[in-house]
Amino acid sequence: MIFTPRERDLIAGLGQGLSNREIAARHNLTEGSVKVAVHRLYRKTGSVSRLDLALRYRAGEAGPRSPNDLMQMHLSGMGWREGAD
Repeated sequence: MIFTPRERDLIAGLGQGLSNREIAARHNLTEGSVKVAVHRLYRKTGSVSRLDLALRYRAGEAGPRSPNDLMQMHLSGMGWREGAD
């Protein structure tokens, strides 16, 4: 999936845990503009949350995901693997 430089900047802010207000201040945008852009990115990537969007971008993936897939990605990012003791 191809992202514009602005989209990559917004996703990076989401990945850092920034609020819409913080992202807006960082990029000289209004909070409303960031909110609209984030929702457009949800639709573009099939994401269901800020975490999902950041994880999909990081993994270079897009498309529907089940909640179990999201949990596995989140936990694997924390060093946990299914079946590990």
